Amino acid sequence: MVFLFGEGTFIEKIQTILRLTKTHALNLAKFVFSYKLILGLLEKFQGRKKEWHSFTAAFIMGYFVFGDNNAVNTQINLYLLSRVTLGLVKLAVENKIMPQPAFPVFPWFAAMLWGLVLWMFEHHSGVLHGSLVKSMTYLYKDSDVWTNIRNFIIKNK
Repeated sequence: MVFLFGEGTFIEKIQTILRLTKTHALNLAKFVFSYKLILGLLEKFQGRKKEWHSFTAAFIMGYFVFGDNNAVNTQINLYLLSRVTLGLVKLAVENKIMPQPAFPVFPWFAAMLWGLVLWMFEHHSGVLHGSLVKSMTYLYKDSDVWTNIRNFIIKNK
């Protein structure tokens, strides 16, 4: 994504990738270590592992590690949001809170998602995340104009 949509020279793009990778790795390391530490302490104080321990430990460390509003944390949190949303729906079906649909749901999910994002991009792009707008601008606006095969295939504008 940095190479396709990022700004700067080749070296600057490599530096950006290394910086983002370092942030990602350090945040995961901080989170996992601290989460496991809190989990262990809760289990020790309670005498045994309880279901609420994992939520509490993750809640605390999610705030401190992934609560900083930066590009890496935004990507990780949005990734988790989509996975958790699907997991909660599956959990609701497993626990009979809602019935198992009698038709394939995923095509409707994809249709709604893509319909919403392109409507928002075309008419309310200011509410979307900047990197999404940038990539969608490249794909859906910049692609309207090209002068030769190089800027059509490799990079336009």
